[in-house]
Amino acid sequence: MKKILVIRFSSFGDIVQSMSINGVIKQKHRNCEIYWLTKDNFKELVECDSLVSKVVGLKNFKNIFAISRWIKHENFDLVYDAHNSLRSKVLFFLYLISNNKTEWLTRSKKRFLRFLLFKFKINLFPKPYIGQLSYISPLRKFQFGKVPVKSKWAFSKETVDRVSKYVGDSQFVVFAPSAAWEMKRWPVHYWSKLIESTLDEFKDIKVVLVGGPSDVFINSLVTNKNVINLSGRLSLVESSYLSCNALVTVSADTGIIHVVDSHQAGGILLNGPTAFGKTYSTSISIMEAGLYCQPCTKDGRGKCQREVYQMCMVEITPEKVFAELKAKLATIGFSHLP
Repeated sequence: MKKILVIRFSSFGDIVQSMSINGVIKQKHRNCEIYWLTKDNFKELVECDSLVSKVVGLKNFKNIFAISRWIKHENFDLVYDAHNSLRSKVLFFLYLISNNKTEWLTRSKKRFLRFLLFKFKINLFPKPYIGQLSYISPLRKFQFGKVPVKSKWAFSKETVDRVSKYVGDSQFVVFAPSAAWEMKRWPVHYWSKLIESTLDEFKDIKVVLVGGPSDVFINSLVTNKNVINLSGRLSLVESSYLSCNALVTVSADTGIIHVVDSHQAGGILLNGPTAFGKTYSTSISIMEAGLYCQPCTKDGRGKCQREVYQMCMVEITPEKVFAELKAKLATIGFSHLP
């Protein structure tokens, strides 16, 4: 294949996981050009992957007919719809009526299996369900590789300089206390305990907090000069670069942990109610309560049905997470400092 288009409009974590497609394509077709069609606010993120030849960012979907004509004009060998949304289905319909000879592949969302899982707790998905593999597996019909390839994004000098302005030459861990949906967030007071334990034990390490502009609750976690709050200050690309260069990143099921996973860097995933956020790399430790009610939601939306709210997250105690963090730091040369 000489030219492939990947369609994935959102969101941060899903785009990062679906970017694993790029590596397996290049393994089989080294000279293949990979194009991406995504939302404009994720264009810069996808452009970080040097395996991608061109990224088209959409600000809106009003020019759908122009997009369809562009797809036909480019003569792709394969269009891979990795989103399977209403918008991408419209593009597929226009592709059909245009008599386009391009091969079109759509990733199934397995809605019936989701219905069985969330309605009747009948889990027929692979165990564990790993997002990166779910994006790669539909490509097997074209004899592509079956497992993700380690990502090597090319971050710009501007990105490196901006992040360095905040962290300098310090050794640091990244904590991501927020998440798009509240139900998959680890309790705030747990984060406070984890920060306190980390700074008490490791005097030469800084704790860097990341989040969005609206995550004002993170301000309460800043207790001294060794805690750097960068929530709302970094772009997705800058946050990605930061986490790829951290000693360890601790996060719930968010885009940041999937960036760390794709780069096979050190991380700890606090896995609660979500069904499709498991990581692939052995460099990521997955911590979860293992309750019968898990998973109960696709992405953290909905309501917790347990008497103890968020029991799946509450039972992952700060002591357990700190023990895992300490073990990870020890493997890369950091031990207890008196």
